[in-house]
Amino acid sequence: MAVTAKYRAMHDFSDDGYLELAKGDILIVENPVATSPEFNGTVENPNCWLEGVNERTKEVGLFPGTFVEFVETFVRTRPVVQPRRPVPTPPPANQSSFDDGFSNDSGYVETSSPKPTPRGHNITDAYFITPQLCRHCKDYIWSNGKASKLCELCHCVFHEVCSLHAPKYRCERNDVSVPEYSHVYVPVSQWSRDQVLEWMAVTDLYRYADLFKTKEIDGAKLESLDDQTLMRMGILDEFRRQCILITRDELCRGSSITREATSTYSSAVGDEANRPASDHQFQEHSFSSLQWCDKCNKFMFGLVRQGLQCQVCGFSCHRCCAMNGLPVCLVDTKERSRRDSYGPESIFNQDLTMQFDPSEAEAPLVVIKCIEMVEERGMDVELIYRQNVSTLAINKIKQAFNVEVQHVNLAAYDIHCIAATLKMYFSELPNPLIPSEMYADFVSASSIRDDSDSTARLLELTNQLSEHHKCTLEYLLRHLNRVCQHPHNKMTAKNLASIFCHSLLWPPRETMLQVLQNSDAHRRIMELLIKRGVLSEEDALPERPPPIPPRGREKSIDMSPRSLEEAEWYWGDISRDYVNEVLKDTLDGTFLVRDATNKASGGYTLTLRKGGSNKLIKIYHRNGNYGFSEPLGFKSVIDLIDHYRDVSLAQYNKKLDVRLLHPASKKTEQPEGQDSDIEKVKEKLHEINDEYKDKTESYDKLYEMYNKSTQEIQLRRQALEAFNETVKVFEEQIKVHESHHKDAIPAEERQKLMENFRLLQLRLDDILSKKEQLEQELKRQAEENRNLDREMNSLKPDILQLRKLRDQYVMWLGAKGVRHDDINFLLGVSSRNEVPQDQMAFDVDSLPHHEESLWFFPNISRQEATDMLTNKPNGTFLIRTASRSGSYACSLVANGEVRHCVINKTQNGYGFAEPYTIYHSLKELVLHYQQNTLALHNDQLDTNLSYPVGVPTPLNEPDLPR
Repeated sequence: MAVTAKYRAMHDFSDDGYLELAKGDILIVENPVATSPEFNGTVENPNCWLEGVNERTKEVGLFPGTFVEFVETFVRTRPVVQPRRPVPTPPPANQSSFDDGFSNDSGYVETSSPKPTPRGHNITDAYFITPQLCRHCKDYIWSNGKASKLCELCHCVFHEVCSLHAPKYRCERNDVSVPEYSHVYVPVSQWSRDQVLEWMAVTDLYRYADLFKTKEIDGAKLESLDDQTLMRMGILDEFRRQCILITRDELCRGSSITREATSTYSSAVGDEANRPASDHQFQEHSFSSLQWCDKCNKFMFGLVRQGLQCQVCGFSCHRCCAMNGLPVCLVDTKERSRRDSYGPESIFNQDLTMQFDPSEAEAPLVVIKCIEMVEERGMDVELIYRQNVSTLAINKIKQAFNVEVQHVNLAAYDIHCIAATLKMYFSELPNPLIPSEMYADFVSASSIRDDSDSTARLLELTNQLSEHHKCTLEYLLRHLNRVCQHPHNKMTAKNLASIFCHSLLWPPRETMLQVLQNSDAHRRIMELLIKRGVLSEEDALPERPPPIPPRGREKSIDMSPRSLEEAEWYWGDISRDYVNEVLKDTLDGTFLVRDATNKASGGYTLTLRKGGSNKLIKIYHRNGNYGFSEPLGFKSVIDLIDHYRDVSLAQYNKKLDVRLLHPASKKTEQPEGQDSDIEKVKEKLHEINDEYKDKTESYDKLYEMYNKSTQEIQLRRQALEAFNETVKVFEEQIKVHESHHKDAIPAEERQKLMENFRLLQLRLDDILSKKEQLEQELKRQAEENRNLDREMNSLKPDILQLRKLRDQYVMWLGAKGVRHDDINFLLGVSSRNEVPQDQMAFDVDSLPHHEESLWFFPNISRQEATDMLTNKPNGTFLIRTASRSGSYACSLVANGEVRHCVINKTQNGYGFAEPYTIYHSLKELVLHYQQNTLALHNDQLDTNLSYPVGVPTPLNEPDLPR
């Protein structure tokens, strides 16, 4: 036995002749004291050079002990160089070592005659209920119906077919406990619920482990499961139900649906069928349609990561089959290229490091496009990530990505399918987003009871991820944080954590059973990262603590506001949605400050426009100081903003290389021409409205053409799929024809057969020609569709800007007392009776509302106001001083009841709510709402300020112009 120490690199190290280190690397050193002649210090704190193995690079060499931190020590048997063993005697010439008795996977090994005990091991038959990892193929033995092989000395376990390779492995007796097994078969019907869950874990069905646990599915219930029962349990996708039932059949009955041997590999014999796995370029693969092993022709069991696929020829097989002799790698095999599961240009099932450059993009293009579409169309869709979606629908989107990832048009697909595709993308990664090699560290961090301490440790581990995994995780979690901010979708951080946890992290394959006991840990890891992690937008921490910023230049009172409330860029307590509206289509460097969502913290949020999107930065407040991070070096928010108006925010975060250039002013911009003539403003409004309507009409036409084109593309894609299926049928028919050509038949019949064969070939050529024509049309129409999309996108900013400008003019005219009907006439909303302009002006000027004493009663109470308005007509009103200092209240009659509304007074003016505090006086506010309903602010106040309470109410209501 040897004491082995594990260390983690804390710094990068590179020097010729020594072991290269990257921060976060795991180093294994066996018996540090004995193997290092100049050992100095302790095992926990070595102050010398150590010799060990870098787990990442698998290289051995010397490295400085001062560059690493101690993790743990453990005991393991040191490998001993074994003398070369004699080559085993080959089987008889008429029998292959890999015949049908030893050609399937998953632990279901067909019964065969007893094999002689391999040298060095004491092999016996064993029946396992708890899945065991095969020493040879590194796949799980999960079947119970057929005996596996166990060495009674070293306790190694083998599939029966893999036991032929036992002599390759030295029999080393150790203290490892013997796995629980039986010498007799234990029926699945006697299994407990937990034993069923263990089977689900190693067959990659653990997505439904919680469901099976809730439904108390034990062995007896598992045997009786059928398609209808699974549907009633909520498993609505046909592909997933079939996977569960076929895998169950293999477990319970020892047999399941098999595929007829393919012509390509069924004829391989001898050395051609006995090649090592290294002849192929295998990669772990997830199949999202029913697939069978090309070696044993049995089903590829499970939902994800069912087996291996060669990246050259597309040969797919179980892991066990791959380690027990394979056909040669046929590079030009057309049969593989026609399989749905095989695509040489597939971007799914590929490692993150092969999909994007972190210096140029934040995440793989698939992730970016799916998230952008969800945020555009699905943020308020109820249960956006929880709806059941068929695998067939997801596969269509996957195929579209594989064909043209840069220009795929996701607008043509259902938003729930897009959300499900994003989840499947992460589930199918060969190495999860939170890599398996760091699984134990993340689970350990989740066991810390205090949420703050646990989060801090998770963030520390996140920073140790490789750049590809770290960038993608940050991008995803920022999105999930935004999703849970929308109450309408009912997706809380806890719900999202439950949905994504098994898609983003899972244990290494050799410890897959841990997924059952760590399910709660998975959920907690994701929930903490979504809710509180560095990746939450408002609580984002800087990449490094900035130095205490230098004091800015002295500014006069005229240059800076005296208080935060006076600052034009401070908007107070407004929602994030309203901020998004204010900053929409603004320049980079535009900013505003609002109160933080968490009022108890007393902090603020800076929203900055950068790269066409909004960046949210938390402004912390502690002990009278303000800042983005510790140490807080500013005495006020004004000082902080003034500093970063002169200095780039790259000092805080290198990705924010921009200054606070353009304050988004809460002061309403005044339309051009306001000081000279209202009529000029009306003319300008009319011009703006005409331009707005022209561009909107153009956009609507383009949108109609775009939708029609999208539908035609969908139909053509369906036709193309039909062509592909037809081509397969004809190719199969031609193969059958060719197989009969060699049969001895009369010449006359042979001539008819060849004529029929030529007709088939001509028909196939015609189909292929039409298919090619359809592909060209589809490509042309897709390009036209993209052009339409670009034209629509080019119109959007103009339309939004014109609408914003039009609303601004309308608001200003209303504040100046222009009648609502007049404004509608200018906008072409409705017609009005032809009334002379001077008569209309006379009506407005003669309103009693101009006499403040008729409606302004500053010193009365709420009860007195109620008494004055009781039994008055709807629209009767008065204004009084409110109980809250510095504000007023409007008391009015609406729907026969007396109601009271607060009138806010801000730096901009008077109003009922932001952003409508724009009236310079109470009189201006009253004149506006004499013509405009208060329903804009409250649906229950669908009335105007029609009658000042001090004016006698006419008998015929209403006489006054509205």
